[in-house]
Amino acid sequence: MTTVKTNNVEGTQNDLTLKSNESNASSNLVLQSGTSGNVKFKQKDSATTFTLPAEDGTSGSKLITDGNGVLSFEGASGGGGSGPILPTTEKLIKTWDFDNYQLTAPLYGTTGLECVVPTSQAATPDLIEQFIWKFENVNFGVDAQANNVQGDFTTWIAPISSTGGTPILDNTNAQYYTYWSEFNKSVGNWQARGSNYSGKDRTHSVTGGSYACNDYGLYITGSSGYGLIYTSNTSSSYHGPGIDANPFTDRTTNAGLHNRTNLTGYVKIYNTASIPDVHFHYRWNEPNGNNQQKICMIDGIGYNYISSNSNVYPVTTGHAQGYKFHFLPYTYSNRETTGIVSGRIELFVRLKEGAQSPSVT
Repeated sequence: MTTVKTNNVEGTQNDLTLKSNESNASSNLVLQSGTSGNVKFKQKDSATTFTLPAEDGTSGSKLITDGNGVLSFEGASGGGGSGPILPTTEKLIKTWDFDNYQLTAPLYGTTGLECVVPTSQAATPDLIEQFIWKFENVNFGVDAQANNVQGDFTTWIAPISSTGGTPILDNTNAQYYTYWSEFNKSVGNWQARGSNYSGKDRTHSVTGGSYACNDYGLYITGSSGYGLIYTSNTSSSYHGPGIDANPFTDRTTNAGLHNRTNLTGYVKIYNTASIPDVHFHYRWNEPNGNNQQKICMIDGIGYNYISSNSNVYPVTTGHAQGYKFHFLPYTYSNRETTGIVSGRIELFVRLKEGAQSPSVT
């Protein structure tokens, strides 16, 4: 084999070896394109030429391909890398792990869970097809076992365009409506339920107060007598866990060992330009007398309601770049008393396919 040196570049008919200057032990070998070019390479007689990314990823990122030879960095597991999301797959953007991270106070519903997809992952909101909220064994309670209150939560979603932004609600005539089937815990069957209308400048009345859609977004579940996620009753011997009795780690208290909501489920949001089309499913444990529990389930949809004059109006000003999720107590006075104390919540997204037509065989 004949070698060609790059200070001295050496070549051969069979192989090409690139070496830095051997006389300098600390010399480097650098491949660099022109200011408007790319570094590319090709294996044997393959039809694919690979193009290296122009910028680095974050620590733990993986080098991935788009299927056409263009390489990019995908963020490390746990979310938040700098590379683009692969289409047709769910990409984890953010995790709230309240089993591992011990809260010093419940995460109140008025605070909510917020996540905006970085522009490095989706440059514009129209690239995001779907947001998927997943809940695993989420428990609600108070700051301490001694401060027993009953939890009764409604759920809300708020489309936003930037971190800390207000809900991007559009027309005051829009009527967003959710409809669900609720498993009746007493008689063991499903019953049809529905929410009140949500939209810009609308409010929802609850016991002792009201929540404004302009602050919390769109109302999904929970109303007087049905659809509420109950976490406890008012018995002094039976109530939800507190921060001092995290169900994941507690081994001693009654609430930590038994009185668990364990909310599990998902909310899937189709990120259209006019309305968040939603499909949701929740499953949780609910008090049924002292030291007893019963299963509860909800399965439903959210959609744009057509008014009596057959007019329909856009609910949002456009595609959302992110979302906030709120568990707001139906008892208004509990809005900064009860909240999330344990469990795991994850937000995934799906991106649109590329502009090219998919091949069908």
